[in-house]
Amino acid sequence: MAPNLSCRIAYQGEPGAFSEEAALLLAPSATLAPCHYFPELFASTREARADLILAPIENTLAGAVTDSYDLLLHSGLFITAEVILPIHHQLIVSPGTKLSSIRTVLSHGVALAQCRRFFALHPALQPKPAHDTAGSVREMIAGGDTSVAAIASERASGIYGGEILLRNIEDSPHNFTRFLLLSEFENPGIESTAEESKFSLAVRLKFVSLLPAMLAQAMSKGAKLVNLVSRPAIDAPWNYYFYLDFLGSACSNCGDLSQFASEFKWLGRYRAAAPSQSA
Repeated sequence: MAPNLSCRIAYQGEPGAFSEEAALLLAPSATLAPCHYFPELFASTREARADLILAPIENTLAGAVTDSYDLLLHSGLFITAEVILPIHHQLIVSPGTKLSSIRTVLSHGVALAQCRRFFALHPALQPKPAHDTAGSVREMIAGGDTSVAAIASERASGIYGGEILLRNIEDSPHNFTRFLLLSEFENPGIESTAEESKFSLAVRLKFVSLLPAMLAQAMSKGAKLVNLVSRPAIDAPWNYYFYLDFLGSACSNCGDLSQFASEFKWLGRYRAAAPSQSA
């Protein structure tokens, strides 16, 4: 589903956040609605503050964004599109600040996790989680404390008047975040080939040992498993929800997979992000 020009898209963070950049990449003319925390983000369509939600779901360095997975499960929302954004982190300071004066570095916890090598090389710098990358820059500039720096995008530095002290400090240049566009309404259909079509499920298996059989049945119909994430079921210790992404056109038969599950949630069919976005 292509977002229309007048839609409102909610994202987690403040102006200058990577989520905002991803939303603009997906829908340049949409009205964007920043949300402070993930629960607020996932409630935004239900509370009529947005038409669509853009949520980060996984990063190539830090792994799954567990807040998004856990909230998606019971949200009643469907995946209608995805976008993959290259992530480059900058060490941002108040203008004129020297590296030797910095003691604390603010950023979102996922961003900090993508810069572990940087902190290993600079043990005097203490990472401190914040609610957002861009918000950490705003907070740092407003505070005026030259012992504090922030990790965020180049765009965030420009918005809040920061100065980039060190560029591209992420652990690897192959750093990408995948974002999901979520709607209260399922995609009515997509114009794509089998190779471009993607579908996602969440299942709670009757027995974990049934996972290989379920995957074998899906792949026997031509589906290709491209991602599998497990999350604990909080109401049943040592039980798990499995989130599965498949590539292919076999989603018309995916209901057959419900025989393996005590809970089965169809999360949507959508066009896979362009391969060039993740190269």
